[in-house]
Amino acid sequence: MVLAIDGKVVGTGATELENALQQVMAEGETRLVLDLTAAPIISSAGLRVIIVTTKRARALPSGDLRLAGLSQQMLDVLELAGLLTVLKVYPSQQAAIESFQTANRSPVASG
Repeated sequence: MVLAIDGKVVGTGATELENALQQVMAEGETRLVLDLTAAPIISSAGLRVIIVTTKRARALPSGDLRLAGLSQQMLDVLELAGLLTVLKVYPSQQAAIESFQTANRSPVASG
């Protein structure tokens, strides 16, 4: 499931994001891509939503939250906060979607 964010993720925007993510997870979606290409700013409240949702998704079978299209400023903030080692970040929505497909492939036995 891809959620494309359009606008700043601050204040009520963070609450709306949290509600939207909770809704899709309640509907059974466990593989989430959050496309932030059109989101110029994300607040600490928005980051909290992303971290909490990532933990919830990863607690489910095959679940995860992947981020796509982050601005350099957002990448810098995530790096300073030490979150790039925790969150999975991709340059584009397509790359994030494909990462789920790659994760599903079983290693080929050799021998």
